[in-house]
Amino acid sequence: MASGLGIAFAPGLIYAGQAGATRWPSGRRSTNTLWDRIAGMHLGRRAEFSTFRRTLAAALSDELSLGGEDTEGLDFWISQHLRVIAVAVDDADELGRLEDAVLAALDPPLNIRGRPATALRARIRERRGSRPSRDDDDSVSPGAEPAGGEGATAPRASTGTYREADGTKVDFDAALAVWAEAARDALISVAHRYHAVTTYGELAEEVQRASGIRTTMLQMHWIGGVLGRVAEDCASRGEPLLSALCVQKQGGTVGDGYAGAVEATRGHPRPPPRRP
Repeated sequence: MASGLGIAFAPGLIYAGQAGATRWPSGRRSTNTLWDRIAGMHLGRRAEFSTFRRTLAAALSDELSLGGEDTEGLDFWISQHLRVIAVAVDDADELGRLEDAVLAALDPPLNIRGRPATALRARIRERRGSRPSRDDDDSVSPGAEPAGGEGATAPRASTGTYREADGTKVDFDAALAVWAEAARDALISVAHRYHAVTTYGELAEEVQRASGIRTTMLQMHWIGGVLGRVAEDCASRGEPLLSALCVQKQGGTVGDGYAGAVEATRGHPRPPPRRP
């Protein structure tokens, strides 16, 4: 991996995380387990929910000639080179604070979010931003209308994923990361309003407006990836899944992707709705 990144780092602990911490400030108990997180997310072929798997794919893409995160080549490399050391903690109430202390003391190189800037982390962010863009897919028609519809103000010549200000192309994976941050802010705002929800279309327009990055890709092909990252972020923080506040315009129910988010982050599928 070090050769793929061009920066050497010592063998040993490269990433640390927790599962099952009490959710604060609500005090709600979590049913997450470490096995659920590893098998269902990092090794579950659900790359949109695993920032760690995306980091590995970016670091190893050239070395292994990977076509993406959901590949058997990456699974094989993980099985051959990585090992998990599990440490049991009896007090779930303190687990979140313990994780913070461990990261501060050991500073594993592949923990990215919230960690100090290093040359290695900068290279990882660069490599993740240079991955082949999904908006190169032939299914995206040149000249298609922006996802924002008639109200969008992007230059007519812009196609794919681009900056609204000047029409310059934006890497799709980088856009997803920015949209996920904007989506989290938007969903927190929704959560502050009693019984409020937002639709997939409304959220898609809001994250594009807030970020200044738009795409001509059909909403159905990318909004799930945004919500998947929001769900993974919520799980890492021990929070309820904010993605539950995003519903279909017709019927006001969550989409099929929400069940995948629940299974990936909680370790079990969403129960079927009760019949009246």
